[in-house]
Amino acid sequence: MKDYIIETKHLTKIYGEQKIVSDLNMHVRYKSIYGLLGRNGAGKTTTMKMLLNLTSPTSGDVYVFGKKMREEEKSLLPRIGSLIEAPGFYPNLTGSENLRIFAKLRGVTKYNAVREALDLVGLPYNDKKLFS
Repeated sequence: MKDYIIETKHLTKIYGEQKIVSDLNMHVRYKSIYGLLGRNGAGKTTTMKMLLNLTSPTSGDVYVFGKKMREEEKSLLPRIGSLIEAPGFYPNLTGSENLRIFAKLRGVTKYNAVREALDLVGLPYNDKKLFS
C-alpha cells in the first residue's frame, strides 16, 4: 500500500473571482488522524467536497488509496465513509429506513448491507425509534 491514504497535489478551487482553496498539498498517512482547522470560509468544506469528488477542483489532483479520485471514483467511493455538515435524514423514518434510502441512492445492491453495517457497529436493525 502507498504511504499516503489521502494525497492532494496543487489542489485549487476558484468560484468566480474568489480563490477558495489555493495550491493545497496534503499528505495523510495510513492509520493516522488528520483534522482540518480554520475559520468560516477557510475552505475546509470545499476541500472535503473535492476529496470526495462532490465538486471538481479548478486545478490539481486528489489521490485516495494511491489512485486518482477523478479516474477511480466508482471503485474508491464504496470504501469511504464521510459526513460533511448536517446530514439530510428523514425524521419521520427509523434509522434503518433512512439507511436503506441512502444505500439505494448510492447504488448499494447487496440485500443485507444495512443490517450488516448496523450489526458491525452494534446497533439494532428493526428498531422502531424514529431518527432524531
